[in-house]
Amino acid sequence: MGLLFILLVGVFLIYLRRVFHSGMKETQALHSTQSQQLYRPQKKINETEGKIEGQESLDDQIKGYKIQVTPDIRTSLSVLKLRDKQFITEGEAENHDFEAHEGIVMPVLMSFKELGFDIEEPDPGTTWTDIGHMYPKERDKYYSFLEQFRRVIENESLSPPKRVALVQSLPDSDNFLVQLKQKYGENFPENVFIGRLSKIDGISDSIGKILYDKRIYDKNDLKRLNFDELIKIKGVGEKRAEQIVNATSAVPDSVDKNASLKNNRSRIYNPQEVQNAANQILETTQIMAISKNIDTISGRAEFLDERIQHLKGSFHEGRYRTDIQMAIDHYKSTFYNTQIHDWQLKSILEPHGFDHHHFSARCLLNGFKRHCEDQFKQINNLKRDNAIRNRYKKLNETFEEFLDEFDIEWHSADANKFKMDSFPEIKKLSDMIKSELKTEQ
Repeated sequence: MGLLFILLVGVFLIYLRRVFHSGMKETQALHSTQSQQLYRPQKKINETEGKIEGQESLDDQIKGYKIQVTPDIRTSLSVLKLRDKQFITEGEAENHDFEAHEGIVMPVLMSFKELGFDIEEPDPGTTWTDIGHMYPKERDKYYSFLEQFRRVIENESLSPPKRVALVQSLPDSDNFLVQLKQKYGENFPENVFIGRLSKIDGISDSIGKILYDKRIYDKNDLKRLNFDELIKIKGVGEKRAEQIVNATSAVPDSVDKNASLKNNRSRIYNPQEVQNAANQILETTQIMAISKNIDTISGRAEFLDERIQHLKGSFHEGRYRTDIQMAIDHYKSTFYNTQIHDWQLKSILEPHGFDHHHFSARCLLNGFKRHCEDQFKQINNLKRDNAIRNRYKKLNETFEEFLDEFDIEWHSADANKFKMDSFPEIKKLSDMIKSELKTEQ
């Protein structure tokens, strides 16, 4: 009996063990299935639409778009006022007129709470400004200061000295003016206006300051001086006077966005500025390569030229490549679904070997070709003769604008093969537009 009892107990224990292991395997399989459903959705290809089914789209998490406005003294008042505005579509945000350095269109993602997660929102961190990184509270104060600053600077009804005096009297409990003087030099904000003069061929920083002190503030003031009067100004000889006379008709009147502040910027290598310049070049070249808007491409071409020159001046520093790599990593993390092309990498790794004028000219040509394709498709759907004729007239005006901008970049480019190859393409576009115009007339 004792032996039989022991055998029965042994059989029962073996049975329990099997039941236990079977239950564990089923539980593990269930957890594995749930885990796959939660974290690794099955990717099933829909062959008819070319889409991946079961994969959540980032579009579902986007609730709008905004312009990430750059906190910088060059950012215009009209753009600064857009910083809190949210747009329904990306195109609606891009329709606003702003330069590449003034901001970038970014998606507004839903918060964790809006997505249904009861977890703490991430720390917003710091924001880059032209006087250093700032936390949100300080950044918002700086935005308010910049709006006051730009409101004064853009008041063309006042003379530059009066605007300078008003800026210096602005409420400034956070010492932003002190920081700006440290950044741009002790004669800030005078150099906002002096910078406009120093952009003119023949006028150096020191000559610009002399002209400013003589109440000569822009090209219109310079036009009132004849050759003999110019050479009497300290530092202006016959050669410089000739350059000034030849250049004044091509210099922008506005002291607004394009006013140069290079004359008093620090010449010391600044890692953060190098990283920012590299990031801006990557963003700008990407936009130029896909845009079909001539104004967008030409405006960003000017900004690209400025940023490339900045990198050229920093290229020989020992830590240059380290800062460029940091910029590349930041760009990849920000625009994770955008491929970085080899020509983009060359523009920042070897700025001296990157012909940005050739690049800009090619972008203008390709952009205009894409614009023409869109216009021809739309024209084919028009029914009224008057509407068709007006559309061709508008296309011809855009073509003339394209030729002006293309000519500037084309003459500065080094790529001779591109110059030869571009002629047939441009002539083909011109002949097509002209012939349609004649037909419609």
